[in-house]
Amino acid sequence: MKITNQIQSVMAPPVSLANALKARCPDHLTLLDLSQAVPGYPPSDDILEAAAKALTDPLTHKYAPALGLAELREAHATQMNVKPEQVAVTAGCNQAFAVAMQCLAQQGRKVVLPTPYYFNHQMTLQMQGFEIVPWPCRSDMSPDFDSLPSLITPDVCAVVLVSPNNPTGYTSAPDAIRSLLAQCESWGIHLILDSTYQDFVPPEQRFIPGVYDRLIQVYSFSKAYAMAGHRVGSLIGPQALIEQAEKVIDCWAICAPRLGQHMALAGIQMAQDWLRDWRGRIEQRERLLRRAFQSLPGYDIVASGAYFAWMRFDADVDSVSMATHWIEQRGTMALPAAYFGSDQPALRLAFANIDEAGIDELARRLGEGIQL
Repeated sequence: MKITNQIQSVMAPPVSLANALKARCPDHLTLLDLSQAVPGYPPSDDILEAAAKALTDPLTHKYAPALGLAELREAHATQMNVKPEQVAVTAGCNQAFAVAMQCLAQQGRKVVLPTPYYFNHQMTLQMQGFEIVPWPCRSDMSPDFDSLPSLITPDVCAVVLVSPNNPTGYTSAPDAIRSLLAQCESWGIHLILDSTYQDFVPPEQRFIPGVYDRLIQVYSFSKAYAMAGHRVGSLIGPQALIEQAEKVIDCWAICAPRLGQHMALAGIQMAQDWLRDWRGRIEQRERLLRRAFQSLPGYDIVASGAYFAWMRFDADVDSVSMATHWIEQRGTMALPAAYFGSDQPALRLAFANIDEAGIDELARRLGEGIQL
């Protein structure tokens, strides 16, 4: 079979690589899984009740409109300070990003991508033929806004920003994002803002700007409402973009799953107190994780927030070797920095996946040493 070099050159899905590594967990240890960012708890009772009710409606089992259920678009538009016509409901946030970039794709175009990057962003851009311009972060994992102008050339069509960041957890201040957006507008390029984890930081740290001609925002309902398997996200942008995005969505998936859309709507309407409670619990997990690592020699959490912590280690091995050591000797799975395009001696910890007891157990296992 003749598979294109463009696809063959794309990395294997890192989560699949991690899942293969999990088989090396020792039999005497229960796996501590800090790899994939999946809520470790079910949706709220209100969401589950809405799903059960929707399942009895024959319409739930038919196609939805390509741009999403009108009632979900309206409710989400209110959340994001836009009009319903500026919202497309997608089959997850990854699809929202891919749809947006497909609307911008053209031979020879470049995209500035922060590094470490979210691997699905890098994979998507490579598949679509964009030239990726790396935008290294500072040592504290914050975006290096001062260096950005030097990366902008006439071929650049967009800058990507993930905030709160995946993989580092770093959250850019709203004022910093506003300044970045103003720069992008002055350069005549787009800012692609991935807000997947915005629900897990305090409201004052969120950037909800409304619609600008050069702003394209992507979002996921998966994390907020613990419904990752139901594949519902959103693409928010100028109405002209949404009109073109409908063509791509119709060809790629026809629509986001109806059941998931009903669940997302129930989350917006009935699960906000539940979401605030979970945000508080996950913030407490972050505090416990940071406190635990303060007493672990050889490890340093240099950034954290929302779902993730970026942890550097002091050992003369690469990140893949350290991740392999963790699973084989500590029964703990975390993703190596290499999966995010970084050569740093670091691992990404998806700490939201485990509870307080799991964090205590992680500290106990790591306290036994990091000999390789």
